[in-house]
Amino acid sequence: QLPFRSNCVDVVVSDLPFGQTCLSSSKLSQVLPLLMNELARVLVPNTGRMVLLCGAYASVVETLVHANQRATAENKNKNETTMIWKLPCQAIFPVNIGGLGAWIVQVQRGGAPAPPSFPTDRVEKLVRRRELVQKMQASNQQKQAKKKPRLQS
Repeated sequence: QLPFRSNCVDVVVSDLPFGQTCLSSSKLSQVLPLLMNELARVLVPNTGRMVLLCGAYASVVETLVHANQRATAENKNKNETTMIWKLPCQAIFPVNIGGLGAWIVQVQRGGAPAPPSFPTDRVEKLVRRRELVQKMQASNQQKQAKKKPRLQS
């Protein structure tokens, strides 16, 4: 959870993981809903905006669409504005960053209340899994460093 009160941030600018070096695309698809819910919580409804740099815009837009669909399903009889994100996005355009293709996505916050935060146990599980992978990689690197080629006489 970001250390901000709800509905207090006007603009978010973020360089998201591209799903190539930092996270795999499957892990990224698990993180995006968590991230978008938290950004919806802190952004000011109706006027808050975010500009995201990402490797593939389709997964970001898909996450925003799903958030709106969930909000619509949950608020059918409440007569509330059901759009968490104003879609279509204000802008989506390609950029080239040192030969790597990327996308900039600009989207505005809708008026619907932010969805409840995901349980922290889900986030903690992702963090523990990532730490375990990092430990295993470090252990493998240490083992390889200890193996010295034997000199034949």
